[in-house]
Amino acid sequence: RCPGLFMEVLPVHHRVDPHMDYSGLGSGVRSANLETLGKGQPGLSTPELNRRYGNLLNVLPMQKGSFAGLETRCVWVHRGAGDSAHWLRIQAHDFDGSGRLTLDFDFDTQLFPEAYRTLAADQFERLIASVLGDPGRPLRTLDLASGEERHARSAAFNDTQRLFDSGTVVHRILRQVEERPDAVAVRCDDRQLTYGELEACSRRLAARLASEGVGQGHLVPVCMDRGPDLVVALLAVHRAGAAYVPMDPAHPVLRRRSILEDISRHSRGPLLLLTDNVDDPAIGPDMLPEAGAGSGSCPWRALDVRVEAGHGASGARLPALPGGGDLAYVIYTSGSTGTPKGTLIPHSALGNYVDWAVETYSAGPGVAFALHSSPAVDLTVTSVFVPLASGGEIVAYPESAPDTLPVLRAFRDDRIDVLKLTPAHLALI
Repeated sequence: RCPGLFMEVLPVHHRVDPHMDYSGLGSGVRSANLETLGKGQPGLSTPELNRRYGNLLNVLPMQKGSFAGLETRCVWVHRGAGDSAHWLRIQAHDFDGSGRLTLDFDFDTQLFPEAYRTLAADQFERLIASVLGDPGRPLRTLDLASGEERHARSAAFNDTQRLFDSGTVVHRILRQVEERPDAVAVRCDDRQLTYGELEACSRRLAARLASEGVGQGHLVPVCMDRGPDLVVALLAVHRAGAAYVPMDPAHPVLRRRSILEDISRHSRGPLLLLTDNVDDPAIGPDMLPEAGAGSGSCPWRALDVRVEAGHGASGARLPALPGGGDLAYVIYTSGSTGTPKGTLIPHSALGNYVDWAVETYSAGPGVAFALHSSPAVDLTVTSVFVPLASGGEIVAYPESAPDTLPVLRAFRDDRIDVLKLTPAHLALI
């Protein structure tokens, strides 16, 4: 004699056509089930096989009579998910022979919060009601969601209209300058700039750009490593009314030259490149092309941000601050599918994103963001403008440091509150 229950669980394979009705589905599953039973052998069911599927519908066609003259009653005892690999088990049974099926839902409670458990059971009940009401109805037309759920998931979920600050990001940053001029705005190793110092440096550089004829609608490429000077340059370009074009000094010379050539063809303003090292061999004849057709006869020139931002009158008169319709920056694609193309981002789009990100990332005064990504990728926009617009702090990790990757240094230093990553970064950390 061997007490206990002996059974094996095997998956039934059946391809479902969404155009078939429930009767066709039932016939197909019945045939597949008979085929599985005909080929089944003891020992086919293994823990590894059971973990290849996440959901299980278990029909228990069993009833118990008397036991040694005593009346018995069957009760299903919940054990959570039953198997840690199964997300959901639905146990269907009629232990009393009443002709009415009872459904017990065993959920993986770590995967299904309480509200989702109720929702899943309601939707399953609604599915069964739809089938019983019209067995000939195509499966693809069966309703799972109620009218209220459908509204919540379509109209309400997609109703993203909201009022944003009418000013640009530049207005938000200058507001922070007024409220906390002595707070640290950006730091890198032992160097730091307060909001007041950032404003003064960017104003001097903006005045220098304006004196060269830079203004609304003009493009100013910025080729610099991450650090306080990069932040000064980006803000200065905006304060001059122009749009910046981020370039990575670590990128190949040919890529940087192609971007400058494209700017030459489209820009009507002076051809100025902002850098933090005009003596860099990469910033020379090989990278700086001849003047383009839209720029007259003026050749490209490189301006040293440290020099220009450290001298001159910080009180110089500047153009009016840019509006929402003005261009904020132009970022170039990777060129993996052809020639890199510049994408034009207006101040309205930048401002909308920054407002969303400030709320989503809980940014605010004193919250430190890591500036660890290439200036030429859009991820860097978050690391620069979100903290500055909310009174936070930028902690920059330049590429020039030789020991480890910037993102790993950010983890090691443990001086930041927000670190924005892409899925590709996860393998590194």
